[in-house]
Amino acid sequence: MTRDWTKEGLYPTFIPPITPTVTGRRPVSTEKDKETDQTAIIALTRNGARMAKSLVTSMDGKCTLFVDRRFHQEGDGAEVFDLPLRPVVERAFANCSNLVLFLSTGASIRLLAPLLKSKQTDPAVVCIDDAGSFCVSLISGHIGGADKLGPKKWLKN
Repeated sequence: MTRDWTKEGLYPTFIPPITPTVTGRRPVSTEKDKETDQTAIIALTRNGARMAKSLVTSMDGKCTLFVDRRFHQEGDGAEVFDLPLRPVVERAFANCSNLVLFLSTGASIRLLAPLLKSKQTDPAVVCIDDAGSFCVSLISGHIGGADKLGPKKWLKN
């Protein structure tokens, strides 16, 4: 005796076709609540703040610099924050399409983990170490554009 899988509710009667794309992945979601091409640059240390300020001047497009109050200098155009850092990262994650963090990858992961939803919708996140030697594409590398966001020209050597 053969079983009728559709009557038992074990097999769907209709499976929508998958539309292939060039990359074989689903297209990136276009969230309208995130500001287009807005980049948040966040620095927590003295050296990170110095490098972040020079990065803002070299980048084309819209950038918002967030600097810890201890390392803020008048006229640098930065938004100043007090610790803890989590509310600043949450606001930037929700409103910007790109984040550049002058933090360790461990600290960045702990701050970002509760915010992650989908690789199609999360912003591109790049971490640059405090010495300016390494740049890591942390989140949304291919789809979100973090691989293109962290070029070698930002680094010291």
